[in-house]
Amino acid sequence: MLTTEGATVTEHHDGSRTVTGLTAARVGQLAFDHRIMLHEVTTHAASLEEAFMELTADSVEYLAGEQR
Repeated sequence: MLTTEGATVTEHHDGSRTVTGLTAARVGQLAFDHRIMLHEVTTHAASLEEAFMELTADSVEYLAGEQR
């Protein structure tokens, strides 16, 4: 149901899932509408540093250590 709403769902070993592309409120509403009990819904926003590192990961001019 989440993917049909445009979300991307990643499943983890511990049974948890990461949902991107929908708000926590929308995830909760969809679960409620489909009679699915959620034990926890949390949001995570990338820090400015995480966002910068992700955006610039492929544009490193100098690398330390062994060449790949």
